[in-house]
Amino acid sequence: MDDASDGVGSNAGSAEAPTERKRILTSIRPTGPLHLGHYAGALENWLKLQNAYDCYFLIADYQVSGHVDDLPRVRNAVWEVALDWLAVGLDPESASFVIESGGPSTRN
Repeated sequence: MDDASDGVGSNAGSAEAPTERKRILTSIRPTGPLHLGHYAGALENWLKLQNAYDCYFLIADYQVSGHVDDLPRVRNAVWEVALDWLAVGLDPESASFVIESGGPSTRN
């Protein structure tokens, strides 16, 4: 009997096929220190979602156009946001942390 017909290592006889986890992409702009509003409005929910979905949490640093002339401030704010995420319990082992400017260039 070959492996294809004996049901070993396959879904043979199973009523359900394995399901792929749904993905979520959401972001925060690093405009300054995070505060209670960020927690209540986003992070509290992200904590619940990180283990149920394939989550990508984005630090949208290209979106901080008001501080484009102060790049050291923006870079520092990116680190502050990432540290705040860790402090509230977001887990980079369960979800992906993405820095927008760290990806392939999308700007002209």
